[in-house]
Amino acid sequence: LVRRGPSKVSPDFVFPRNESDGRSCHHQYFRKTLISGEKIARTWLMYSTVSNSLFCFCCKLFSNRNIKITGSGMANWKHASTYLTSHENSTEHLHSMKAWKELAVRIRSGKTIDKQEMALLEDERVRWRAVLTRLTAIVQSLAVRNLALRGHTETLFTPSNGNFLKEVELMARFDPIMKDHLNRVRRGTASHNSYLGHHVQNELIDMLSSKIISTIVNDIKEAKFFSVILDCTLDISHTEQLSVVIRVVSLMEKPQIKEHFMGFLEAEESTGQHLASMILRRLEELGIPFEDCRGQSYDNGANMKGKNKGVQARLLEKNPRALFVPCGAHTLNLVVCDAAKGSVDAMSYFGVLQKLYTLFSASAQRWASLK
Repeated sequence: LVRRGPSKVSPDFVFPRNESDGRSCHHQYFRKTLISGEKIARTWLMYSTVSNSLFCFCCKLFSNRNIKITGSGMANWKHASTYLTSHENSTEHLHSMKAWKELAVRIRSGKTIDKQEMALLEDERVRWRAVLTRLTAIVQSLAVRNLALRGHTETLFTPSNGNFLKEVELMARFDPIMKDHLNRVRRGTASHNSYLGHHVQNELIDMLSSKIISTIVNDIKEAKFFSVILDCTLDISHTEQLSVVIRVVSLMEKPQIKEHFMGFLEAEESTGQHLASMILRRLEELGIPFEDCRGQSYDNGANMKGKNKGVQARLLEKNPRALFVPCGAHTLNLVVCDAAKGSVDAMSYFGVLQKLYTLFSASAQRWASLK
């Protein structure tokens, strides 16, 4: 913990607001203003996304006092500035800061009392980092090929234990680090963690997903202007899924048009108001300002393109520059279907084709003669 230090908050992170008073944490709390006007970082302060509160890193490790900033966390945003100033000037905090910095210096210089034990811990840290690097690569490889990770069992070297464990077993045949790890797991000397269970697989997938979305959002913000493409469809469980795609001109060496899939949203209602609020809420969660939207494209449904209560009309009220363009693929499909229905010959042609397919597909012998 001392070697790694407290976790840092991303500058573009949006702090959640309290439901009671609407207040939230601010990035300004992580910097202290000196009398000269110079601002310095509060390196000891860290934020917990789980409890939405602030903690003192050094007092959490070295202080025996049970106070909010070392126990349940400080979440009183109304008096946060006063509390933080008072805490960092307290004697207990200064002693904890001194102990933290002295231990950090001794660890970096290798002059700790338990130097041999620290060397063993360092070797163990390097080994686990190498194992997790390989497990992450396996998860990424399976995800890119859209393959399931788990099977009917989570036991090594057994049939039907899933693609993830099979990839681990295959890698262990040629990689000494993974081979040593599996030997420790089988002998029961890998402590109580093997990092091969389904919980770790889910965590790795979530972290990869968060990193990918963060990279996409940065690309969108760098391009500044974007367009939104939405479409609703029923999945196999008959749940209405709203697919969200953002189209940008990526500012690379050679400008490229890119369409980024931002995920599915479960639509409880298919009204224009509900769908519009969903996309606005999703953009707010991603930190993408809707004011930079310059286009929207949907199908020709009344709830999407309606000029009064459709999604495009409601988004135009928020941003008049987000011009609506009907989806060309949907429009072409409607034109072809209506044209085919308006011709008796075309209807007869497609009807005969359907009957021929039904006839030949019902028999293996007839299908073989057709081929």
